[in-house]
Amino acid sequence: MSWPLAGTTSVGREGDIAIDDPFLSRRQATLRWRGGRVRVRPDGGTNPTVMTAGPLRARIPSRWMTLPPGARLRLGSGTFAVLARRRPRGLEREGGPGGAVGRFLPLSLVLALPLVLGGSPWRWLVMLVPAVAAVALLRGTARTVRGPRRGERPHEISLACREGHTSYSEPALPRRPRLLRRRELAGTGWCVRSEEEACWLAGYLAAYNDPEVLVVSSPWLTTTGRGLTVRFVPDARSGPAYGEAVVTWAETEAWVPPGWAVPLRVPARASPVWARSLGRETSARGIPETVRTCPNSFGSRSLARAWEAPVANLAVELGLGTDGPVVVDLAAHGPHALVAGTTGAGKSELLTTWVLGLAAQSSPASLALVLVDFKGGAAFGSLANLPHCAAVLTDLDPAATRRALASIRALLRQRERLLYEAGCRDVTEMDAVQPGAVPRLLLVVDEFRALADDHPDLLEQLLRLGAQGRSLGVHLIVATQRPAGAVVPELRANMALRVCLRVAEAGDSHDVLGVPDAASLPRVPGRALLGAEGTREFQVAWSGDAAEVRSAVRAIQRAWTGGATAAPWCPPLPRIVELETLPPDALALADEPDELSQQPLVLAPGNILIAGPPRSGRSAAARAVVTAALAQGDEAWLVTADRDADAGAGCVIHAAQTRLIALALTHCADRARRTLVVDDAEMWLAAHDDLHGPGAGAGLLTQSLRTIAAAGSRIVIVGSGDLLTARWASAISRRYLLGGTDTATALLAGVSRAAIANLQQAIPGRGLCLTTSLEIQFGWTPHVPRTVGRTRSFTPLPPSAVQKRRPDEIVLGTGGDPLRQVALPVATDLVVVGLGRERDAATALVASQRREGAVIAVTPGGWATGWSGELGRIRETAAVLVVRPDLVGAPSGLSLEGSLEPGSAGYAVLVQGGVAVPLRLASSVVEDVGAVVHDVRARGRGEEQDERRPRGDRPQHTPDSEGPDEADERQKRDDVPGRENSSGPRPRPCQLPRGGKDDGTGDDPENEDSG
Repeated sequence: MSWPLAGTTSVGREGDIAIDDPFLSRRQATLRWRGGRVRVRPDGGTNPTVMTAGPLRARIPSRWMTLPPGARLRLGSGTFAVLARRRPRGLEREGGPGGAVGRFLPLSLVLALPLVLGGSPWRWLVMLVPAVAAVALLRGTARTVRGPRRGERPHEISLACREGHTSYSEPALPRRPRLLRRRELAGTGWCVRSEEEACWLAGYLAAYNDPEVLVVSSPWLTTTGRGLTVRFVPDARSGPAYGEAVVTWAETEAWVPPGWAVPLRVPARASPVWARSLGRETSARGIPETVRTCPNSFGSRSLARAWEAPVANLAVELGLGTDGPVVVDLAAHGPHALVAGTTGAGKSELLTTWVLGLAAQSSPASLALVLVDFKGGAAFGSLANLPHCAAVLTDLDPAATRRALASIRALLRQRERLLYEAGCRDVTEMDAVQPGAVPRLLLVVDEFRALADDHPDLLEQLLRLGAQGRSLGVHLIVATQRPAGAVVPELRANMALRVCLRVAEAGDSHDVLGVPDAASLPRVPGRALLGAEGTREFQVAWSGDAAEVRSAVRAIQRAWTGGATAAPWCPPLPRIVELETLPPDALALADEPDELSQQPLVLAPGNILIAGPPRSGRSAAARAVVTAALAQGDEAWLVTADRDADAGAGCVIHAAQTRLIALALTHCADRARRTLVVDDAEMWLAAHDDLHGPGAGAGLLTQSLRTIAAAGSRIVIVGSGDLLTARWASAISRRYLLGGTDTATALLAGVSRAAIANLQQAIPGRGLCLTTSLEIQFGWTPHVPRTVGRTRSFTPLPPSAVQKRRPDEIVLGTGGDPLRQVALPVATDLVVVGLGRERDAATALVASQRREGAVIAVTPGGWATGWSGELGRIRETAAVLVVRPDLVGAPSGLSLEGSLEPGSAGYAVLVQGGVAVPLRLASSVVEDVGAVVHDVRARGRGEEQDERRPRGDRPQHTPDSEGPDEADERQKRDDVPGRENSSGPRPRPCQLPRGGKDDGTGDDPENEDSG
């Protein structure tokens, strides 16, 4: 922009020269032009006014100060040059109304009129008034519209265009030189001989055309309006777009201007001298503060011609310097680049311009891009849809980023193998033999320090990339605020191409470029120093705002007719892997990024631990292991707390059936090829501890892990993450941790901080192998295969049922392993140990079948102290029936290991000859059952009341201590109405001692807790 000075002019947000700058005061300074000199005085603004004249830099005092020729003023955030203004040399306008004939015709008529009329000499005085009017008309016309002249500088042309416009319904075009020959301008274009001619033409069109007819867009001046846009660009390869006209002055082979048979031979690029003469749009160093990328680069014709080459072109015009465009080439200057700059210096804009330039130069078939943005995806979000872009990795998805970077090693090995098979030393030789066979790959990383902090173990992959990238066609661009401490020297040694934007300290500049100059760069976004071949200052080209970048991306998408670029690594693991799609003996799909493959995970020998939080797919993993074990020919069982599990499969055991689980553990330790999968292991361990005491379950599991592994079988424990820290877990080498596990649990399990990112995804069935650090996805199946007839079934005790009477045996119920009818010879002595109603019912069952032998019903306390009398006589040889051992525990001196389980009504254990047999008591119907039950109920009430007494208030008796008188007294006391409890009367146990004599030792409620 340029403003003429005449008299006194104020500058500020609300001054005569109004500038929209938040760093300016409303009236920043006052300029006065008088006698060919320009003087300046601050107007009391809060921001200083600084003058620069050559090496002199001074702050303007609060009084008038004369500005020397060529001086520049720093006002707010802009720099303004005070330039000399030539005096108008008359009107020069080519074509249109008001030309030479229109200007001199009135004056000629006035001078010729006296000669035509004749008369006295006074007639000349009469004609004086029309002559003065004609001169005034001539001067007024010259001031109103003054077109630009050749040789004028751009700021003078800009001033000429600001002094007025003329309004015509059609475009006003120059006739000399013969540049514009058509009135239908839309979709046309012209090529002029030089930039000077183009600048003059832009000023001519802006001065002589109303903005409703023509709008000029050029590097020197730009008008606003709704008319047809005439765009001035140095190189218009694709020609004008529909709805605009193009003027170019650069050599071009892709577009021939209308009316020309062959391309014009004109300078290839424009000189920056014209742009630098516009004071406010240039800095004190002669570099524009704003440089725009050429939009013609994204035209369909331009892209199609650039993409014809099968080999990628990595040379990109990155910006503009004092000596012309700045071109960087990763292949020639690299192979890798380092970009540094403080916050707000323009790193993301530089990377955007660089990536778009590469996309415009190379087709997606010859160049693949991987963009790594550790600023939440804001930097490369608008570039994600480029057909060149294989992936955009962000810190919002650390697992995907880690997986992609881990694939670099395999990717490099793959390219090494291709070059070796082709007999080439590097990708350049490969391009000479088979052009485009190995496309170039570029990794662009924004905020490299954040990447290094989050994934320090993956830096080794980048080091290898830096060392082998040149020969394998893999390049890296790294951007960070401070490379010191983040970019290791081994990687920096391969980064010959370095771009340093403004940095906060001179040490940072010296660390990147070897000179401190980047710390003193002006605060202009995009101002940078290039250190590829010496230090060179330039202004990074700006690709526009997000909408303009997306528009360029869409243009590239439309120009590419092929498919999207695939990532150079395998796709992520699917969220669901159907188990039937895997091999029969596989239980999961393993991701191996180091090998660029995904392989089925086959069930291997040895014990396994699978841990994870609820809803992480633990039960599905357990079913997958059982299915894989059965496919390998193993006998397999599944322990689960899911009551809806398919019990008909023949291999399902409930987690509360501790007795059956103990049987399965013993069975697996017998011989090889047996697999026991214990899902919901915490429930089983808790139930086992409740029956056998604290720590009993862990002890049994520790012993079983050793014996089962030694036998060649396996046990698989599935449960929460707390199991990983158990003492017995150290004996299991193959452990898997499912997703959703909290960080603390993962660290305690030995997971590295870098691998924890893979556990943050709460995908059911997704896990991490702690041994190999491979990510896996367990196969999903809704049920386990049916194993009836192939796997031994461990069946729980059945419900009570009526048993057939045997003449020579006492039938007790159904039990054992496998299930069978449990009975005793009639001559066997029997002691029934239990409490309350359950014991009485068992005694009644036995009494209804007795013929010989003694039967004694006692409490656990009575059994412990009953060493005299009838109980003492038979206790060494008698069979012992323990009723509800899950409630009363193992009686003194008896071992019930392996037979205990959380029971229900009718559950009992028969101990005979040191062998414990669990059973379910039968319900037997006899003729006198009503009388027996009545007697039992009458006898049970007193015992029930005594069970509610405090332990210290109960009298201590032996089974033989109660006499007939005491029994009669207790019977009367028990018959008092209202002493039944809410649970109802309980049956009285029947006693049939030898010879039919009741010796008083059968039932003594006073001795329930004795001993």
